[in-house]
Amino acid sequence: MTFHDPKVVVELGMKVRDTISGFEGIATGKFFFLNGCIRVEVTPQKIGKDGVPIEAMHFDEPQLQILEESLDKIKGGKAKGGPRHKGAYRHVYVRR
Repeated sequence: MTFHDPKVVVELGMKVRDTISGFEGIATGKFFFLNGCIRVEVTPQKIGKDGVPIEAMHFDEPQLQILEESLDKIKGGKAKGGPRHKGAYRHVYVRR
């Protein structure tokens, strides 16, 4: 039995494998809980036998093994997305 480093830090876009089930894919989401638990959503790169994409699964971050660095880091790419204006996320609307 191997013990996993609790300091494993998975970044979005990394290729990872769950050390228990062997499930592999790309880290597409990360969830932080109040109790300190960090879960990572892993989306497989494979298509099911029926041609339908396999659903993403969620795993505790420390039980994941990093297989490849983020594709953006490997290719030297930049973050994608449209331009944002200043203060785009500053507004909070409260329903009264």
